[in-house]
Amino acid sequence: GDDTSLSYRINEADEYGVAQIAGSSGIKGQAPNSETATAVVWEVGPGADGTLELLSGPVGVGTPAGAYSTGFAINNLGDVCGESDTWPFVALSGGTAEPLAGLGNADTGSASDLNDVGQIVGDLHVWKKPLPGFRAILWDNGQPIELGKKVSLTRWDRLESAQEIYNAGLIAGVGTFLDFISEGGAFVLIPK
Repeated sequence: GDDTSLSYRINEADEYGVAQIAGSSGIKGQAPNSETATAVVWEVGPGADGTLELLSGPVGVGTPAGAYSTGFAINNLGDVCGESDTWPFVALSGGTAEPLAGLGNADTGSASDLNDVGQIVGDLHVWKKPLPGFRAILWDNGQPIELGKKVSLTRWDRLESAQEIYNAGLIAGVGTFLDFISEGGAFVLIPK
């Protein structure tokens, strides 16, 4: 009965050629520009004739913060992260979505990627003087860490969003330079 779906990320295929895709599926609402969608996982793999086919899904992981959720990434264990009503969540493989911890002054956010070690990256919007705005976040053991406070920001005003994390801990994202002329720039953080 769903009439809208989006897919965002596919994980590595296993030894049988089976992979999982994270995204969302739902029904468009009655009001303009509204929908009720939930983060889902599809499973794809080789069919009897060798072509790629849908094996199962969509299987919903839930909407912990309200009306909608979207799965933005899936790791090789089948864990999913994303956003539910503008708040970040994680759903461990086969489980339901749970909201991620926030900072005391955060009102919105999103989880963009997760690695096989269980680390999650994304952003939180914080009301912090002198400039409120988005901050790049790493959730490690479920605890949010503001990445801009963990590195020397010689050219940067702030790190705004962490977009990808690899199993080795490398993090890629975007931020704003001190000169404010540049709207933003890419960064890579390499763990020591």
